Amino acid sequence: MDSNIEQLTQFDSLISPKQLQIIKSALPYIPLNDRKVISLIVKFQELKNTLHLYDNTSDETLGICSSNENVNENLAEMVDSIKHYCTDAEKENLDFYYNIACAFNLSRACAEDCKDSSENHGFDAGNILKSMLSPEQQTLLESCSLMFGLNK
Repeated sequence: MDSNIEQLTQFDSLISPKQLQIIKSALPYIPLNDRKVISLIVKFQELKNTLHLYDNTSDETLGICSSNENVNENLAEMVDSIKHYCTDAEKENLDFYYNIACAFNLSRACAEDCKDSSENHGFDAGNILKSMLSPEQQTLLESCSLMFGLNK
């Protein structure tokens, strides 16, 4: 098993208490037929804990599942959290997509500022950034913008 995946997320620590983690750790040493049944019981208990969490918990506890007002900070935090579970190649891809999202947000902010200002002078940060990419990267950028809804 990859050592990066041994760390529990905040959400997992809320729905999978120590007892369930102990059972999950013992699963590889249990006979296969019993392992299937015990695995189902563990997952059922986690589902039950999840439902209970949303029914009986204050908004403060569920704050780990909510987004911040600042989209860029929230996106950066999310990318950093995800990186703990990624290979080096996946981390590079995450950084690439994160940088694209930041560039689009910067472009959008510049466009809004230009609309508010009476002097535009034909400045479009998005086109400037896009012109710096190879044709293949431009195609990938356009695909990502459509996929993530960043082309608004």
